[in-house]
Amino acid sequence: MAKAVGGDIEEFIVNHPTLGARSFKPKANEDNTFDRGGIRSDDDEAMITTDGDLIVKLTRVRGFIEVVLANDQGTANDSDFLNQLSASPESFDLTISLINGSTFGAKGRIVGSIEENLNAATVSIKVAFSQAKKIA
Repeated sequence: MAKAVGGDIEEFIVNHPTLGARSFKPKANEDNTFDRGGIRSDDDEAMITTDGDLIVKLTRVRGFIEVVLANDQGTANDSDFLNQLSASPESFDLTISLINGSTFGAKGRIVGSIEENLNAATVSIKVAFSQAKKIA
């Protein structure tokens, strides 16, 4: 049995307090980047004393996911909804379900560009959050 199982995001659900909920369809076999956020040790080679002791600097970093979603420009108006989410000052609840059975939850918002690939019918987004928690 494999010890590490990766793979596709099966479900990507947002639930916004005023815009409502929507389930997006991630594109299969894409490299989606996921950082759960939390505490990190600063990676600075100068963080050392003159007698050789390490100086430890801990920093809290936000989490994020960069994901490629199918982009239904016809009936679902996916990119319109994503733009509305980005423009809203309110954060939304996010649920991410992976093909290996893991599910994560977070509260965040879309940051940066919303990049549509019209030929491939996809849209790439980045969602930032304080920290993702494993819920299943």
